[in-house]
Amino acid sequence: MAVVYRVEGLHCGNCAASVEKALQAKGMAAKVTIEPPQVLIESALAPTREAIAAIVASAGDYELGPEITAVAADAKSGLLARLRHAIKDSPSGR
Repeated sequence: MAVVYRVEGLHCGNCAASVEKALQAKGMAAKVTIEPPQVLIESALAPTREAIAAIVASAGDYELGPEITAVAADAKSGLLARLRHAIKDSPSGR
């Protein structure tokens, strides 16, 4: 399962790196961008929103916003691939 959430308080690459590192330290495959300010989390067992929000907040003055989308990892639609591509090509350079 992959989920994408908006993240409030991301202002620079260091902000994104801090949040990404905190999530990865908890064993989550995460990719954070600042433009748009969001996090993509991939996990076989979807972590709860509350768990993700607590980790994001522990990284600094950041707040997990609304879920943008949730996608089954094996979805045939290709939406997950498009999300990965959009995050990879974001102006944050991450």
